[in-house]
Amino acid sequence: MTSTSLIDICLIMAGGSGSRFKDPLKYMREICGESILKRLIRQLKLVCVNIIIVASDKSLYKISDLCREDFNIDCVETSGHDYVSDLIIMLSSIRARPILISGADVFIRSIDVLIDFINKAFSLKDANIINLAVYENDQEKLIGLSIFFDDRGVWRNISYDSDEVFDIDTYEDLRRAENVCR
Repeated sequence: MTSTSLIDICLIMAGGSGSRFKDPLKYMREICGESILKRLIRQLKLVCVNIIIVASDKSLYKISDLCREDFNIDCVETSGHDYVSDLIIMLSSIRARPILISGADVFIRSIDVLIDFINKAFSLKDANIINLAVYENDQEKLIGLSIFFDDRGVWRNISYDSDEVFDIDTYEDLRRAENVCR
């Protein structure tokens, strides 16, 4: 269960509007007795040296306690205009690479999946940006978890079963992830 290398910086993108879920704080919902965000932080702490939560004014007030509770987590406020704009700002202000980026609404069933993804990403030599994807209905779906070795270049996906990693965008996604605990 040990990762072959730690990631220096991991960003958790938590500034969205949660439009499909109708709640910008959807990552505060509990699955398996723990909020999605706290579970993600706990898992990332095993592979990340530094964790930065990227939030907007819509969400920062709710998660600021997480930053105060643990001095290894920084919170940064961005415009919250949209995911891509906030990500570009963060990538341009942090020069270190590789950098792992995750949406705050990503639910990873087991730390083993995260470690496997990181190890596979580091073993690829032909891509600059590696995305975690799942197969749903015979189609590959990006989850919102990526490792950037560079900001531009070749993208590549590493796919997992749809019951291993969830992107909680809808109530149906939440229900499917909750079934993991049963």
